[in-house]
Amino acid sequence: EKHAEKFVDAREEKAKGGDPFTFVNAFAKRDKKNAWIEFMKLGDEEGEAILGALWWKLRTLWIGSKDGRRSAFTEEELDRISFRIISMSHDAHRGRVNLKEELEKLVLTL
Repeated sequence: EKHAEKFVDAREEKAKGGDPFTFVNAFAKRDKKNAWIEFMKLGDEEGEAILGALWWKLRTLWIGSKDGRRSAFTEEELDRISFRIISMSHDAHRGRVNLKEELEKLVLTL
């Protein structure tokens, strides 16, 4: 502190971007506003990482609905969303669509 030209306190918490799992938890609750906010926080996060986390959460919800657990989605809605996620993944790998934009559309249709 005495001799440095510039003092940086490394203990300060760095500003962190979003977390895909926070996003998918808001999505699973059908909380469109928070899901959108968390999606926007993800910023430059890879679409594949977001898609993987969303697929994991939907799969968990689908298995839970088969076991009789309550969910914000019906089994038909989970089937429809899962099919849409698989389709967007295939189309993105074929170069037909932008995966991040397709995920954005999915969040907005929540």
